[in-house]
Amino acid sequence: MHQHRLKVSLAATQTILPLTATADSVTPTPTPTATWTPTPIPPTRSTKLKAGDTAYVITRSAFTAATLLDLPGKTSTGGQACAPSTAVAVLAVSQNAEDVSNPVIYYEVKCTGKQGWLAEYNLTPFKRGDHVTVQPATGAAAPMYAKPDVSTKLDATCAAGTATSVLELTQSAKPELDPHVYVRLTCEGTTGYISDADLVKADS
Repeated sequence: MHQHRLKVSLAATQTILPLTATADSVTPTPTPTATWTPTPIPPTRSTKLKAGDTAYVITRSAFTAATLLDLPGKTSTGGQACAPSTAVAVLAVSQNAEDVSNPVIYYEVKCTGKQGWLAEYNLTPFKRGDHVTVQPATGAAAPMYAKPDVSTKLDATCAAGTATSVLELTQSAKPELDPHVYVRLTCEGTTGYISDADLVKADS
């Protein structure tokens, strides 16, 4: 009888002790998300846009949107697009993420809440109706083209300092090979296309 009471007493006083952390208990540290830094543009190269600028999206057709890239020169996996003529904010400038020998410059942009990279041939500082001045970097007259194609050069040129206005903007059929953004305008009686690199805004 005495032994039975002892067992009951021991069972009644049994408690569960809480687990406490020991020196061997380690909380896993989250793996940091990899970041990518834009590749600087060499000082020997010039860009038509810079961070902080407003630019306009250019494609071959008014019905074709430009696909935002995940990184400069890399195919997009998000499927986000930016409609032609949309005004975008330029956030950063970079060379190709995988091949710095590639001459195409890329710009990170914010387009109606979406963010990604576009090639230089998909962007221009001009829009239809803008007043512009012909100002090639060489100081010489700007070549004019019959079509948005570098192989269709006209005999006519447009003298530096000529004031005119933008009638239309487009790109070539193969922008990877002919990366100019072409601006249709009238210069000294001739209507044709000029590279946007040869123009500045009239109030610049």
